[in-house]
Amino acid sequence: MVTRLNQALRASIRTLKGVGPVRAGLLERLGVLRIWDLLALPPRRYLDFRREVGPAQVRPGETVTVRGNLGRLQRRPLPNRPRVVQVEARLEADGTSLPLTWYVHRAQAPALRFPPVGTCVLASGEVRSLAGRLQMVNPVLERAEDAQVAGRLLPVYPLTQGLSQGVMRRLAAEALDRYGALVEEFLPEEIRRATGLPALDEAIRNLHRPEDPEAARLARRRLAFDELFLWTYALERIHAARRSREAPAFAPPGTLARRFLDALPFAPTPAQRAAMDELDRELMRPHPMRRLLQGDVGSGKTLVAAYALLRAVENGFQATMAVPTGVLARQQQERLAGLFRSLGVRVLRLTGTLPDPERSQVEAELASGQPLVVVGTHVLGQGIGLARMGLVVVDEEQRFGVRQREALAAGGVHQLWMTATPVPRTLALTLYGDLDVTTLRDLPPGRHPVDTRWIPERNREQVYRFLRARAEAGERGFILFPAIEADGQAQALVEQVRSLARGPLAGIPIGVVHGRMPDEERWSTLRAFQEGEVPVLAATTVVEVGVDVPEATVIVVEGADRFGLSQLHQLRGRVARSARPSFCFLLATPRTPQARGRLNAMRTLADGFAIAEADLRLRGQGELLGEAQSGSPEWKLASFPEDEALLWEAREQVEAYLRRAGPAGLRDGSIAREVIDRALPADGAR
Repeated sequence: MVTRLNQALRASIRTLKGVGPVRAGLLERLGVLRIWDLLALPPRRYLDFRREVGPAQVRPGETVTVRGNLGRLQRRPLPNRPRVVQVEARLEADGTSLPLTWYVHRAQAPALRFPPVGTCVLASGEVRSLAGRLQMVNPVLERAEDAQVAGRLLPVYPLTQGLSQGVMRRLAAEALDRYGALVEEFLPEEIRRATGLPALDEAIRNLHRPEDPEAARLARRRLAFDELFLWTYALERIHAARRSREAPAFAPPGTLARRFLDALPFAPTPAQRAAMDELDRELMRPHPMRRLLQGDVGSGKTLVAAYALLRAVENGFQATMAVPTGVLARQQQERLAGLFRSLGVRVLRLTGTLPDPERSQVEAELASGQPLVVVGTHVLGQGIGLARMGLVVVDEEQRFGVRQREALAAGGVHQLWMTATPVPRTLALTLYGDLDVTTLRDLPPGRHPVDTRWIPERNREQVYRFLRARAEAGERGFILFPAIEADGQAQALVEQVRSLARGPLAGIPIGVVHGRMPDEERWSTLRAFQEGEVPVLAATTVVEVGVDVPEATVIVVEGADRFGLSQLHQLRGRVARSARPSFCFLLATPRTPQARGRLNAMRTLADGFAIAEADLRLRGQGELLGEAQSGSPEWKLASFPEDEALLWEAREQVEAYLRRAGPAGLRDGSIAREVIDRALPADGAR
């Protein structure tokens, strides 16, 4: 059993022949800084050159190795591509021949070296039919007596501009030859036996030089398992560290909590009551709570968060709710103030746009230590002094960067994170694996599914006539446009609204809200919409969350094919907040199968959890997480949903290992050291 990742494997990639500063920079783009990074770099695919045939047996579309004698070579420039030289030859055997063609950059052509005419060679590549004749284009050509490529699976590595397959194969081969024997095992034998995985050194070897496709598959599976196993193990260490820290232990729910629940004009759903009970159990422990609260759109996450905030105040502490925008901060402040009005609990607001005198007053009240609730934006994580912080709630946490989240949630307080839409269970284990998860599945009684229709853009007029009729009947509606990133786009949105006001919505007041407007202007327009002064609101995704208008029954999404599936579901949640029938019209003429898949999923799926899983299948883990989740695991092999079963297997093996090893298993042993060593930078790296 290994004691450390071998020191040599942490050596800089520049120890390999031909890797200077420039090439090292190119390799860094692929995540390759150390020898180990290159050894664990998975090929994108393999070219199968194991089958050898003669020139007469080739078929178009096959990837094969052809044996024969090399004929005369001809080199000529291409008239339409002056920088490219075409090199042609024939491979001859048994009275038949196969044309071979290479396309080479003019600067590299003089350096090309071919065996003498008549030499027995092996050409490996894909057979194509061009202009009615079979030929090989850009094949690998080798002398038959010392072939390295023919008869094997050839790895095809990921590339970046400035790196070729030839360079990557040479570097990977050198790393494997010089350092492969230093790869040592860290998984206990019982885990490898239970999973049927190969040894680590065997997996590394077969990743680059597999004997057959099954060996390559098992090599990839072993390394993907390692990533998931070590990630899960690291999360268990984080859980253990959290349990060793101290946080204020709240008393059981008292009079204030009971008065809050009794004053509600409705009964919480069973899921909301269960979530509140779960929060109470954890808040009463002397260790910091770190919990993710997720649920479908409209499931009542804010009420559960309000209960948690109130429990902090009831115990004499201050509590904060962090939101991503100033407008949402104002909306949440008003919503919480309404819920707490009869209880005497004060709700303050702190944002970057607050005038200095108001901000100073809020900061002074926070510094006084009196129990209260403050709703704010990222400024809450910028050194604002809360004398008696007991709980942090982060709303729409996916719109905060990782550093912002860490700044908002100090280690010694209870923390509750809320997501805007449900998270697929595989991502919940990976992105939020260090959090406990509470899920709200019930919707408040009386809610109806939204009648969702995908409408071609040529039928836009009919949709707006429908919206007009609903507005004239006293209902309200949204018109959603893609996000605005420049002033010109803001003006284009205004022009589109003017066109609607002159056409199908003539005489209907239309408010306009987008992200480039001042907060006060946005807020006054939203307030006018909420109060019915403006029955139609044209907006970008700034209204994706937080706008709760029970009278809104229609939402029209322009350019719906430009939105993600979960985002479309979140936007759809702006309506159906009462017992009235509601409608969502997706205006789009999609050009890709993926866009059509999203729109079809919206038509047929109403459950947010099913939509989250569909979004994961359509877009994959990387795109679904997006840039805001830059702290998410960056795996080279594991990906979802393809490796969902492997994730659960890795999780089971971690739990079994810790049951056998006990608490010491989180501190000592080969696995703990592997977690640390794989995260270390390259020796001598910049």
